[in-house]
Amino acid sequence: MNESMDRPAKAQDSGEKPLGKMGGSYGRFAVMIATSTVIMYGLMYPNTSQLDHIYFSQTRMWMALYMGPT
Repeated sequence: MNESMDRPAKAQDSGEKPLGKMGGSYGRFAVMIATSTVIMYGLMYPNTSQLDHIYFSQTRMWMALYMGPT
């Protein structure tokens, strides 16, 4: 059969950090996605020529939400 099945299990004292509440680094990953989404939303505004053209845009919000996680 497979030789890896005959190996003893690794000891838990290998110096690895225990998993956090969200199961490892998924919390950090979610923060990275949220940060990139906010940055993408903000980067859509430098193309405006006048300050009164800066307002909330649902189209920009959807594009930021689309581009952030990808």
